[in-house]
Amino acid sequence: MVRRNMTTVDEFILLGITDIWELQVILFVLFLLICVTSLVGNLSMIVLIRLDSRLHSPMYFFLCHLSLVDLGNSSAVAPKMLVSFFEERKAISLPGCAAQMYFCGVCIITECYLLAAMAYDRYVAICNPLLYVATMSQKVCVQLAVGSYIVATVNEIVLVSSVFSLRFCGPNVLNHFFCDIPPLLKLSCSNTTVKEHVLFIIATFTALSTLVVIVVSYGYILTTVLRIHSSEGRHKAFSTCASHLTSVSVFYGTMIFMYLRPSSSYSLDQDKVVSIVYTLVIPMLNPLIYSLRNTEVKDALKRLLEKVLFSFRNQTVGRTKDKPYFLNQLKYPLYMIIMARENQSVVTEFIFQGLSSQPRTQTALFIVFLGFYLFTVAGNIMIVTVIRADCQLQSPMYFFLANLSFLDISYVSSNVPQMLVNLLTKKRTISFSACAAQMYFSLAFGMTECVLLGVMAYDRYMAICHPLTYTTVMNRKVCIHMVVASWTSSLLSSMVINSLTLRLPLCGPGILNHYFCEVPAVLALACTDTALMKLVTFTFSILIVFIPFLLIITSYVRILSIILKIQSAHVQSKAFSTCGSHLMVVTVFYGTAICVYMNPKSRPPQDRDKVIAVFYTVVAPMLNPLIYSLRNKEMKRALRRAINRPKSLFI
Repeated sequence: MVRRNMTTVDEFILLGITDIWELQVILFVLFLLICVTSLVGNLSMIVLIRLDSRLHSPMYFFLCHLSLVDLGNSSAVAPKMLVSFFEERKAISLPGCAAQMYFCGVCIITECYLLAAMAYDRYVAICNPLLYVATMSQKVCVQLAVGSYIVATVNEIVLVSSVFSLRFCGPNVLNHFFCDIPPLLKLSCSNTTVKEHVLFIIATFTALSTLVVIVVSYGYILTTVLRIHSSEGRHKAFSTCASHLTSVSVFYGTMIFMYLRPSSSYSLDQDKVVSIVYTLVIPMLNPLIYSLRNTEVKDALKRLLEKVLFSFRNQTVGRTKDKPYFLNQLKYPLYMIIMARENQSVVTEFIFQGLSSQPRTQTALFIVFLGFYLFTVAGNIMIVTVIRADCQLQSPMYFFLANLSFLDISYVSSNVPQMLVNLLTKKRTISFSACAAQMYFSLAFGMTECVLLGVMAYDRYMAICHPLTYTTVMNRKVCIHMVVASWTSSLLSSMVINSLTLRLPLCGPGILNHYFCEVPAVLALACTDTALMKLVTFTFSILIVFIPFLLIITSYVRILSIILKIQSAHVQSKAFSTCGSHLMVVTVFYGTAICVYMNPKSRPPQDRDKVIAVFYTVVAPMLNPLIYSLRNKEMKRALRRAINRPKSLFI
């Protein structure tokens, strides 16, 4: 495979992701956590599927192999990358490079075919349920899995043999963190045209053939599901495909971007960032996607934990018939909800359960949240005032920041005052109309913040990646249009969601297990099927939350690829510092909001959602002025000027 007589290079030097020591330490910790999560998640998925007899179906057979492939993919790349962070000379031998390229490629190609096999499995299960057992027999499933491995092995042997038949005369510096084909072709002193065509043909055939199977399968699935008259049946059919579709979108999106391009458009620094996604991030996400969004896997995990804890209790306490106490308590909230639904009176007002029913806890929470609210209002008013008063902050970045601060004041004011009143009163009621207004404005403000954070990411992208045209592109008119579009789209989306939610028949008792009126909590009181409504909410969440989030990810991928090309460490640090504040805000806000609104399951745990909601409705608006003032040198200088010239704040 490796023809040593045709090369003068016997090792390659990996440049890695960055040569800045501070960033290397941060990246080491981050990637170590990702690798450990991937290892534990995929191993747990394999063990769970093997141990639970209820998961011995074709779908979980393929999922088990997908977890095995993800383990191999991350294990082929991660150990060497983690070690390289602490090596001065990041060398890899020629056979080691060939082996890493081979195993990584086999895992990636196998994953393509496994995802296609899983799509076909879903097609047979939904479109031909009566023939499912006969069609997807154990023999057929084994043949599909083995065939995926064989095709991937043959393809990768051809690719690796083709690459290492080239001459490598030096330099031997590989601009990557592992041995991948595109950067290796850049180092060859031979004509690589034929090899690039071979790579393109194999990548195109693998990606398109499997993608066609997936698209055709889901085309038939969609037509079949739309014929189902029961909304519950449609929801159940869609839910069985949601996890697979999410995995396909993430995996194929990065792979097509990486390999299905002509060689003239390659940017190695940009491809390093993309490679992180499909070698490290995707293997970590797959077990999370298939466990958090899959009821059967979650039930199997509960059964396994119940068995383990029950055995442990038998050994330590000697009681063989009692189940662990807390497992019985897990069923209590569901029991209470079922009992509450028996009262079918029409709701004219709602009663909040709040965060706590203990008087001492309520007093403490009142003091804490009152402090949060006052600090949030004062901090954001200060930012708006300073930006308006200081002529040196009249740039698009600070224009958007001023709008974000105004938005945070509005957002926190739509929820916290009612919560503070409820903490001091025994009867925590709110009228139907007041609840509708609170739900509308809080949802609208939350959606606007999502879109506005996406706009701010695009602004940072233009400032760093296109500095010469930044002033022209991000002019005052464009900035105003972006802000107006953010508000308009969010207000209209909130109007649609709220009008559909409030048209549902709500049955008594009108007890909201929350501290403010939020869509998931109100839907829990509906005495009719809410599957369609939840699908609408989920769709709008995708549009308003995921699209700006995708814009943020894309912008920062491009930003990172540009920054990594900068030779000066000082300039790199300065560029990173302009994005640090925005990234922190995005992480806090999106992380908590996605947990609540992008969950299509029938009933998310309300107690958990109350705690999560505190972060994006109270904590995040409070942190924003702190983040943008303490981490922003221009803002700190403007504050000093404002303090030295206090009259300027009132002009």
